[in-house]
Amino acid sequence: MKKIPDFMAIKKNAAIYGTSTLGAKGQVVIPAKMRKDLELNEGDTLVFVGNVHSSSFHILKVETVQDLNKALNRLLKNSERFGEKEK
Repeated sequence: MKKIPDFMAIKKNAAIYGTSTLGAKGQVVIPAKMRKDLELNEGDTLVFVGNVHSSSFHILKVETVQDLNKALNRLLKNSERFGEKEK
């Protein structure tokens, strides 16, 4: 049995929502079910993160990135407080 390459593995909570065609102006339609499930609304700001080597990308709500940044900053402050300063 062939092993599926890591970049093709579907994670536990992942779903395939369908396909979309890239328009002339670089626009894509996000499938309705995906917008509903991920609570994406008109006017939301999205962050695009790409990987050139695997020709893949992820789309994150800007709030998700901000929450991650806050969590990382808290971890950094805690590590500094306990003597694990950056090198």
